Order: sequence, then structure tokens, then C-alpha cells
Amino acid sequence: MPLGYAFARLRFKGRDAIFYFFIVLMFLPAGGTLMALYALLRTLKLIDKLWGLILVYTGGGGTALFLMRQIFLNIPSEIEDAAKVDGANSARIAFQIMFPLATSGMVLVGIMQFMRA
Repeated sequence: MPLGYAFARLRFKGRDAIFYFFIVLMFLPAGGTLMALYALLRTLKLIDKLWGLILVYTGGGGTALFLMRQIFLNIPSEIEDAAKVDGANSARIAFQIMFPLATSGMVLVGIMQFMRA
């Protein structure tokens, strides 16, 4: 969710290249990434632990990122501008304005991840 917001609203160097990398990862078969996922979990010492499963199943991959980015892009930027004029900082805009407006997308991604698990 925060990553989708970052790709939709924040400007940083390499943003588009990183986003397209995640989109390309969507087209890799799940079996092709198992060894890399195992190596990552082994490095983090999360093999045979509940937190390792939570990390794997809530990551969402490229689909969740793409959906959340599209949802944040559909929220008018004038809402953010109005909050900035009222004196809200970036964290307040994200957590009190943008994330509540994107609740429907978060529910959709949650249901999709539940079905995937």
C-alpha cells in the first residue's frame, strides 16, 4: 500500500524503472522465484517461522502494487494540494487523507491475497 502511494505521488530518481521492474516480475512464473524466495528467507532467518509466511503471503507482488498505484492515481491531486495549504505535512496527508480514500483498493488487494494464500 505505501509503495503504491510512493509510485503514484512521489517523484524520485529511477521511479519509473523500478515500477517497470515490478511489472516485469508479474510475468515470471511462481516456480521460477521459489529459490530466490527461499534464499531471502534463509538470509533473514525466517525459515520455519510464522513471520516468514506472513512476509511471503502479504507481499502481494506486482499485482497489488499495480492496483494500489492505479487507485492512488485516480484520487484527485487537488485534495493533496488543499491539505498542504491547510498546513498538513506529507505523513499526515498520506495517513489521514490518502490511505482512507484508498480503502476500497486495500480491501480488494486483501481479498486477492487471501484467495492467493
